[in-house]
Amino acid sequence: MRVLDFEVAALPSSWRCDDGHTNSSDTCVEHVRVSGRCFSGCPFIVSHGTVQQSIGLVQGYTFPEALFAAVADFVAERPNEIITLLLLASHGNAAPSKADVVARMNASGLLSSVWNADPQEAFTRYPTLGEMRSARRTVLISSAYGACGVRSRLPARRALFVLRTPHAPPPPPHARIRAPPCCA
Repeated sequence: MRVLDFEVAALPSSWRCDDGHTNSSDTCVEHVRVSGRCFSGCPFIVSHGTVQQSIGLVQGYTFPEALFAAVADFVAERPNEIITLLLLASHGNAAPSKADVVARMNASGLLSSVWNADPQEAFTRYPTLGEMRSARRTVLISSAYGACGVRSRLPARRALFVLRTPHAPPPPPHARIRAPPCCA
């Protein structure tokens, strides 16, 4: 079993191309112009900090389809591996829409391997490893957006904020993550 966490950020309109030069494909494209950079066909990125830090201050970012395609290739080569894909909208970044995430997973070939691929379908229990392997859907999507009550619009039953097994001992008091006062 593997857990991958991606910090995702919806691209604000200030980073989107608005001059008619758009890309209607399922692939993000960066355009470099005299006036600066902009993106088309790219509703969100995998960020390294805020969108401004990731793009404007060149801390780095990745287009989601490249990462989703790499995960799709990995599970195709290793059908017994179980992947939990944790999508986080942190650093004050806006979360991408569920439709945009599903569209990028579909375009990259990952969606067919996702256990809980339909964000509208109720998620009532976690599947067993055997169920996931026999269905050949070995990727589980989880999300945790924001902080201090500004969480994803995904139902709470889909959000996974702590990954613990029933047999894991609790962390010592000095190692526990403290919630900000607004979240307590």
